[in-house]
Amino acid sequence: MTKKKEKNLLEKLNLNFNKMLIGSIILNVLFLIFGFILYMNPRTSLEALGVFLGIYLVIFGIFSIVEYLSKEVKPLYGLNLIWGIIAIIIGLFAIINPLKLSTILTLALGIYLIVLAISKTIEAFKLKKLKYDGWLLMLVIAIILLVFSIFIIINPIISAMEITEVAGIFIILASILEICNAIMLYTKAKDILKLLK
Repeated sequence: MTKKKEKNLLEKLNLNFNKMLIGSIILNVLFLIFGFILYMNPRTSLEALGVFLGIYLVIFGIFSIVEYLSKEVKPLYGLNLIWGIIAIIIGLFAIINPLKLSTILTLALGIYLIVLAISKTIEAFKLKKLKYDGWLLMLVIAIILLVFSIFIIINPIISAMEITEVAGIFIILASILEICNAIMLYTKAKDILKLLK
């Protein structure tokens, strides 16, 4: 490869690499804003999430029904029709009552965590019988899960908002780290590309 071609390739790589990093910074700034919105307005965020989920389910339901109607061998695609109708009903419910759907989903999470906590407790005592050292840690995790799940079931709306706030904080921190990383890579772009020569 001639020096001129090598130089052109390096410049092209540098331009593409810089574009990619700028794109990454913009995307993470948007995620950062989204994180702040989740943290500052958990109720509004939950309602918006419920509406978006509802719209998605309605669209999914319509496509499932259309797919069922377009097939010649309809008995084989009977589930498409059933799932389509169910998805549309749940979707419409979510659009009309987005906060209620969030409450139901939070309650479902609480019930799931109770089942998980019980199974972890049973496993912990089985491990104790087998004289495994890690049984106590598993039991502690099960108790924490149980306490958390009971709190969720008692206060589903508050829990949903708190989970949203935590998600917002996580997104904010992750976005800040990604932005810092992208800026650092952007400033060192030439050095990185030289290593790839």
